[in-house]
Amino acid sequence: MKTRTLRFIAVPLLALMTVGLLVVPASAEAATKKAKKKYGTVSTFLGRLYAGDGVEANSAYLDNPEGFVADANCTFTIADTLNNVIRRVDGTTNVMSTIAGNGHFLLKDGAAASSSFRWPSDVELGPSGEVFITDTENGAVRILRDGVVSTWLKNLKRPKGSAIDGSTLYVSDTGNNRIVKATAPNGSPTVVTNLVHPNGMISVMPTGASSSTLYVTYLDNTALAKVNPSTGETTTIKDGLTDLEGVAAYNDKIYFVASDRGMYNEIWRYDPATGEIVMLIRVVETEWYNHASDILFCKDKMYLLFSSGSSIFRLEPDGTNPVKIAGIHRYGDTDGGVSDLVLGRPKVLILSKNKDKLYIVENHRFKVFDFATQKLSFIAGSPMDNWRDNVGNQARTSGPNQAVLSPDGKRIWFADKNNNRIRSLIIDEARLETLTGAGAINQFAGERNGYAEGAACSTTDKGVTGCAYFDRPHGIAISGDGKTLYVSDGDNQRIRTVNVATGATALLAGGEKGFKNGVGSAARFKGPTSILLSQDGKTLYVIDSGNQAIRKIDLATKRVTKLVGTGKAGYREGTFKKARLSFPDSLAFGPNSNTILLSEVGSQRIRQLDLKKKEISLVAGSGQRGSANGRADKATFNNPKGMVLLSAKTLLVADVVNDLIRLIKLPK
Repeated sequence: MKTRTLRFIAVPLLALMTVGLLVVPASAEAATKKAKKKYGTVSTFLGRLYAGDGVEANSAYLDNPEGFVADANCTFTIADTLNNVIRRVDGTTNVMSTIAGNGHFLLKDGAAASSSFRWPSDVELGPSGEVFITDTENGAVRILRDGVVSTWLKNLKRPKGSAIDGSTLYVSDTGNNRIVKATAPNGSPTVVTNLVHPNGMISVMPTGASSSTLYVTYLDNTALAKVNPSTGETTTIKDGLTDLEGVAAYNDKIYFVASDRGMYNEIWRYDPATGEIVMLIRVVETEWYNHASDILFCKDKMYLLFSSGSSIFRLEPDGTNPVKIAGIHRYGDTDGGVSDLVLGRPKVLILSKNKDKLYIVENHRFKVFDFATQKLSFIAGSPMDNWRDNVGNQARTSGPNQAVLSPDGKRIWFADKNNNRIRSLIIDEARLETLTGAGAINQFAGERNGYAEGAACSTTDKGVTGCAYFDRPHGIAISGDGKTLYVSDGDNQRIRTVNVATGATALLAGGEKGFKNGVGSAARFKGPTSILLSQDGKTLYVIDSGNQAIRKIDLATKRVTKLVGTGKAGYREGTFKKARLSFPDSLAFGPNSNTILLSEVGSQRIRQLDLKKKEISLVAGSGQRGSANGRADKATFNNPKGMVLLSAKTLLVADVVNDLIRLIKLPK
């Protein structure tokens, strides 16, 4: 079973779901003019930014933690990266607490409880008990001292790992391709050496030596290297590995971890005295042992921090006998009442036929929120992605990104993206079924499944004659009579139809990659994703993500035309002809028949398309990444995706990385 840790281009933080790193503020487009208009308000409807304090660490949530450090008592301080907080696990009680940060995606100094970070990725303990925090997206090193957070080193570019030697702090200034050092707490940074995308590091004083050596993992050659901190001389020790991050020292030997997209995790040992390099252990287990991001030793035990597993394990020094000591789940997964529930990457929102329930797709799972009881309940799926038709927690999906309710309200149809299949959830039975699609399952981005129109087949083989093949299908819509599904076949650059009764497929539009209007196969798309069928059933709207555009298809003629978007990423409101989009993600019906709502992960905004006036305007979002509520144009999101309109004045939005569902009150 594979898992997908979405990554930055160079630095393996969990990155953002899709391409949401690109945030385009209003100032980025000089041509953007702010019209004087009324804005609504944004609030939190469901979920929490983080959870798990005050309980035993095995019952607490982490969210893709990247770095940790331990004191002599094996009390762990953890950079809980995507929760944007600094956590601590007590070495005696094993209870989890938060020692700095409030979960908001900001740079804010001051009292620890009200301070904020932007994806902290590493921590070090200073000689006087202070905590040095590598604050990646703020490009800074922060200090927690006596209950107060302050910013020390600035103007770094996506710093990642750190190491401390006495009062000297070393930092991987990853985006600037260098390692810098500074004397805590007031020294200015100086360059130690230039190294392409340095990652984790440790400073080691070997027995009998008079000076320290830096051991660094770096991403350019996916290698372990040693660096003389005085001269900057760098020597590669081991290369050709994948996803090297954490490095540690124990008994004059160097230990480091490697993995491959979470598919396996390896522990390596290097003996500087003999030059021997051995792999101690290789584990293929993707639920907890998933993307080892850091390693350390304490009281003659090895500890591994797993970013995608959101867990900490204790092991013997040879890597055997793993015991989980922290982390309850890979993602938020607590059902129940509003005050108790914890969401984990909600992406898709669907109203029930009677509008009394909200179906939520989050991290390969289906759940339902009952408006009357105000409770969230599990239906089917698992955070462990795979392909399996079954019931409840025995069923498996892999990357559903859009779903639609059948006209009778009994099924939820969805494109199972990484499984290359079109499937449905029979709601009352909590059962997943596959309608059509053949070939690869649990497919990674970059792999190919091929394209073929055809019939429903259950084979996992590729290229079987007569079978229908999709390649990372994303969007889905259903005709008013429930007989036809429309599917955006993302990596095949096509829009297709599926016969609900038989599973047989047919081409509607598209072919090779491009940006071209035309009829049927003459049209060109570049990564079509979400789709929306007009309320009269005559027009299919398609997000053409790679072309930064929204296209429309006349279903009677199969003619494809551009609705809005210039082909270049950016943010500009105004007429459809001039407006710019920034990685548009999802579409939803607006408050009247002339409007469509759009979420964008590039600009972190919700926008509205007026089909009559042929204009696009802002609904909510300042353009910055965050979780701030309040007036809609000042509020912030962290990868807004699926939306659903509760009423003419109330919109719900799946705020994916914040693990929230937000409520937007539209203006009168």
